[in-house]
Amino acid sequence: MASATNDSDEITDKLYAFIDGKETEILAENAGILVKGDENKSLETGDIIQYKTNDKGEIVKIRVLFDISAKTTEFNEKPVEDLEILYGKVNKKFAGSINVTVNDGSVRNVQLPSDVVVYSVDSTKTKNNVTVATTGDIQAYDADEGNRVFIRFYDDIVKEVVIIK
Repeated sequence: MASATNDSDEITDKLYAFIDGKETEILAENAGILVKGDENKSLETGDIIQYKTNDKGEIVKIRVLFDISAKTTEFNEKPVEDLEILYGKVNKKFAGSINVTVNDGSVRNVQLPSDVVVYSVDSTKTKNNVTVATTGDIQAYDADEGNRVFIRFYDDIVKEVVIIK
């Protein structure tokens, strides 16, 4: 995230993000929109959001789906209808699916479509820590690495997987 000037010469925020496997830049309608939580902390590299845009394509509202500063907190939520997000440990990997647990609970087998978009966020790196990855990069949980996966389902189909280290 950075400050930028929009078409009206107003100072606003610019989001640098990956969307559909491509790096992109999007302006916010105003400064102060790209924040998370009640403390209004700026978004950080590795945060995962959904956003709503106006007719100019500027971000007017965001929903934080994953806060990188809480990367050890596993969860399974349905924030809105048709959307499910899961963040947990991979127990086992198969050709077209993975077994995932949340807080060491029951094992859930997650089918991975062949065209699923996969990203990797390596918080141990200071540069180029967000990259496009493949399902081949998904690994079983390793306590030394602390690796987990964030999975976004829409209509019960996996749309994105983010490997978090």
